[in-house]
Amino acid sequence: MSQAGALCSASIDSASTRERVDVWTLLQQGFGILFATTLVWGVLAFPVYKGMLGGYVPVAVGAAVAAWLMRPRVSSRIAEWLNRPSERAFVITVVAAAVLLRVLAVVFAADEPVSDHALYDGFARRMLRGDGYGPTAYYPPGVSFWLLAVYAVFGRSLTAALLANAAVGGLLTALTWAVGRHVVSRPAARLAALAVAVFPSLVLYSTTVGYDAQLGCALLLAVWLFVRQAPGGQRWWYVAGIGAVLGAASFLKPIGLLLPIVLGVAYRRRGASWLRSGRNTVLLTVGMLAALSPWIVRNWFVFRAFVPVTTSGGAALWVTNHPGADALTTAFPELPPGTTELERDRILGAAAWAHLREHPDHLLRLAPAKAAYQWGTSSTVMAFVSADRWDPRAEAAAKAVINTAWASLCVFIVMAVVREGVCRRAALFWPVMALVAYVWAIHMFYEAQSRYHLPFLPLLCIVAAVGLTHRARRSLADDGGSVISRSSGTLESGVEAFGAQA
Repeated sequence: MSQAGALCSASIDSASTRERVDVWTLLQQGFGILFATTLVWGVLAFPVYKGMLGGYVPVAVGAAVAAWLMRPRVSSRIAEWLNRPSERAFVITVVAAAVLLRVLAVVFAADEPVSDHALYDGFARRMLRGDGYGPTAYYPPGVSFWLLAVYAVFGRSLTAALLANAAVGGLLTALTWAVGRHVVSRPAARLAALAVAVFPSLVLYSTTVGYDAQLGCALLLAVWLFVRQAPGGQRWWYVAGIGAVLGAASFLKPIGLLLPIVLGVAYRRRGASWLRSGRNTVLLTVGMLAALSPWIVRNWFVFRAFVPVTTSGGAALWVTNHPGADALTTAFPELPPGTTELERDRILGAAAWAHLREHPDHLLRLAPAKAAYQWGTSSTVMAFVSADRWDPRAEAAAKAVINTAWASLCVFIVMAVVREGVCRRAALFWPVMALVAYVWAIHMFYEAQSRYHLPFLPLLCIVAAVGLTHRARRSLADDGGSVISRSSGTLESGVEAFGAQA
């Protein structure tokens, strides 16, 4: 080939690459705008759906607090304060604060588990007595095995289980910082960790035996392992290890079963070839199945069928996908006597898919309500924390604090998407915002409740931190200020330190 022909071919290849990148970037930005719109709609519509117009008070207060925090002088002081401690001092302090707040919550707010949480506790006590888990797989078993481990060491002590949850909250905070330092600036990573340490719904929910903190830790650990090494430097056993972590997440909630596909795309977007991305997707799946294999084998002997985690996926799909369904839980229909757990799941799952095929507009009709219930609040955790056992005024105050914090967080997320363009940055979108997109899409099909976003809340805090620190960055740029670089510990310009991406 002539030199001119080679140059022409190279130019075409380059243009083609730019075109592909532009398509991906467009898709990322499109989701960012969609998600920001979902948050705004959810926060504004939730009080209407609940018929409680007083719910706009915490929304207004939260928006006002966010506006005050985003004032350049205030945000720059926050960033300056966050930069003062050494890395070790900051992590120790913020983790200790997270654990202390959760211990105090356990002391003053803990009560006996209710609803699903009572069943998790019951399965753990059954296994502790030596009676086995029982001939069921309707609920994910991860929390029950976690409680079994705690009870095996400390005896059947709910207090010990909740104090262990407080320690998990500290780990969740540390992992938020660890992920953040690889994908955002140092002040943003520290701010995200601080937000996770003190966020009211995360603190209060630690007084229950729910799966959310443990699932959040598993997801963050997988993300941290993914971002800490370049895709080309990850050996096969390392990728399979990430898959095993995803298996642990699926053991807590089957929502993790499709995550190997999400991370497979993330490998491609972060520079891996199609061949390596495909290979890594397979390795992630193998690692996940290896982690789940003992439970899969157990389910085969119980049901004589392949059941990766639970026998409730089809039933859960039916809940919001049948004639007369809304965005929330509905009672199951009567089935013939003798219908087994697995048969019921398959019958209801088939009915749900049939309904979706016959009514392709069903998801769109429920989307506004699901956005309100899933993303318009963070206070439905009180159904498990209080369960109507608190004084009504105390419970109302707790919900107001939670929703004030949630409204502020949503403002920062919207700012990060609209003003900072976080969804344009492949290093931040894949996999941080990609996991948010995943849970958003999953709950377009399934029941919507705000507690389902709790395991992903640390990722949202990382994004929100970018929305707040951008004000400090611009202020320092105007003033010619300097801060400490997160990578070298040396002084560098404010714009570089606050805006640098890993």
